[in-house]
Amino acid sequence: MENNNQGKDEHKEQQTDSGQEQQSKPAGGEVNDQAMGIISYLGILVIIPIIIAKDSEFAMYHANQGLILLIAEIILFGIGMIPLLGWLIAGIGWIVAVIFTILGIINAAGGKKKPLPLIGGYQVLK
Repeated sequence: MENNNQGKDEHKEQQTDSGQEQQSKPAGGEVNDQAMGIISYLGILVIIPIIIAKDSEFAMYHANQGLILLIAEIILFGIGMIPLLGWLIAGIGWIVAVIFTILGIINAAGGKKKPLPLIGGYQVLK
């Protein structure tokens, strides 16, 4: 009867050990890189990964794309000040910018380094 209890205790320890391993994996650098990648697409918050995660190739890749997207949004703001035609161009541009932001966040959350359409080929950060 004691042998059965020892076997149950060992099984509990194995579950605890495997539970600890599973908890330690998300706390690693990969998740932090993904979080920094996601933050890169949230407007001026692109500064956070540029400063904090400058050693991460993944985070800097997405920070570069986020910075280019922010620059494009600033340009769209200027174009939007032009009556009629500027409003139309800026309106369409903002829709495209939102779509690119969503695509960038999806790519960063998925751990992918996939360039955004139209702006993904440019590099501002090294």
